[in-house]
Amino acid sequence: MTTGFIYAAGEVQMQEGFIDVPSGKLWYQKCYTKDNEHKAALIALAGGPGCKHDYLKGLLTHADKLPVVLYDQRDIGKSRVGKPNKELWTIEQFIADLAQLISTLNLDKVHLLGHSWGAVPVFEYALRYPEKVASIVFASPLLSTPRWLSDTKTLLAQLPSDVQHAIQLHEAAGTTDDPAYQMATRVFYKQFVCRNVPMPGAFDNAEIYGAMWGPSEFTATGTLKDYDRSELLASLRCPVLFTCGRYDEALPETMAEFAQSTPHGRLEVFENSAHIAMCEEPEAYQTAIAQFLDEVVKK
Repeated sequence: MTTGFIYAAGEVQMQEGFIDVPSGKLWYQKCYTKDNEHKAALIALAGGPGCKHDYLKGLLTHADKLPVVLYDQRDIGKSRVGKPNKELWTIEQFIADLAQLISTLNLDKVHLLGHSWGAVPVFEYALRYPEKVASIVFASPLLSTPRWLSDTKTLLAQLPSDVQHAIQLHEAAGTTDDPAYQMATRVFYKQFVCRNVPMPGAFDNAEIYGAMWGPSEFTATGTLKDYDRSELLASLRCPVLFTCGRYDEALPETMAEFAQSTPHGRLEVFENSAHIAMCEEPEAYQTAIAQFLDEVVKK
């Protein structure tokens, strides 16, 4: 079931509402024009887990080319409806939610963009329903937790020794809620998550983040701690664009390897960004997305 409203702003119309999913609702927003309403839509998934859609709004600039759908994942942002069922904070349920969104909106084929954690349900959906996926953008993606942790360990070693010591001390003691640990993690985030603009206020549900990932970007203790599907990149047959920042915690070297492992994959690196290039270099980022969409969207 979907409920909502539609209004027009110039040539672009916006449909907004909620979709029923097990133990909750998903808020979504779809922007399109009368000329592209029935084209395959671009659906974007935020990172985290626990981030709302807000920092991905720049993608709406492509609504003149194809329908663009943003949504808040379960128990996040505008999808915080009722009491959460924490037993459904699983990879499988987030994939099922995405599938339900696509089905309810009657989308025969889709372009998918997943940022960071958002790449997980995108990748898994594409593996299950390859005939439904026209293209993929993996934006600084999580595709292998072991590789992610190895890469962030390399980055941690670049930080001042007192910062490294604080992180090691409090993780060993299990006191990751200590202010000293939180301050140390912010040093990492300033370098490798978002370095040249204020951190977007998209992070919304720390409980989901802790349950599925862990206490910090470089320590995984949750249900994603063993996730690794990178060996299946070779099975993707649609065009795939990988993006990352030069100073990204998703290391450019790793992203290059992933792109090379993907039959129709390529990589775009943003030279003045870390992990949130769509906010750090918004014009360059949306230009790269527009160029990719020009190639993959059928006229």
